[in-house]
Amino acid sequence: MAKHIFIGYLGFTDKDVNKLQCIVSNTQRLDGKCRMIEPEEIGQADVVIVNADNLPGIEEGKGIEGVNFLATLLAASASGRDLEGMTSIRMPIEAENLFDVLEDAVSDRSVFDLPPEKMTTSNHLRVLVIDSSYSARTHLKHRLNGLSGISISFSFAASAAEAMLKLNRKSYELIFLDVFLENSDGYTVCETIKKQSDTRVVMLSSENYPYDEMRGKRAGCDAHISRPLSEHQLLNQIRICLNGEENAKAEMAAH
Repeated sequence: MAKHIFIGYLGFTDKDVNKLQCIVSNTQRLDGKCRMIEPEEIGQADVVIVNADNLPGIEEGKGIEGVNFLATLLAASASGRDLEGMTSIRMPIEAENLFDVLEDAVSDRSVFDLPPEKMTTSNHLRVLVIDSSYSARTHLKHRLNGLSGISISFSFAASAAEAMLKLNRKSYELIFLDVFLENSDGYTVCETIKKQSDTRVVMLSSENYPYDEMRGKRAGCDAHISRPLSEHQLLNQIRICLNGEENAKAEMAAH
């Protein structure tokens, strides 16, 4: 069992590094669990944050596998730039955003007192939320966490590329997928997912247009929900994953 997550960095100014260090030290959920290390110690890093807006940093990031092939790579960018093979994180980096990314990226979840990824009890789900909006992702996480009696481990993706990267690394029981994504659309992503997996995909949209639901069905999605999301709708999707559609309908009807 690991005691700390060692975070390395490439391509950042001293000012940016100081800010990152302050976030790690002043965030209760990170302090004592994460430690920043210098670039010359990068071989010991569990996670390496690469400045995707800095060309030398990008080049160093590309060669990191020769120094530390076990490290998880995060691409930090103010413009939303993605780097192949790296999980994306927005700059300026915020405490909650960093925690969510680390929670998802680090294999030893015991560091954050989280349930193991391989947990398969009847009331536990692995959920992937694919949405370009950070606030929308965290809002959905809080809404789902509010559903009592259900243990959920979350992963997040802000783009189609990041979503496919995570789907190639681990499996999920349920995916919430926004219709509109940066540089892509949810329907295309849904089609790609369904060609590779039978994971339940719930598409989310901001408008209640019948055509959206029709396009979702053509793409292979299992359900379509319009915002604002109700607890009833979310709970129904969770129950379908846990108990099957027929049992979920009977349970919802009983309530």
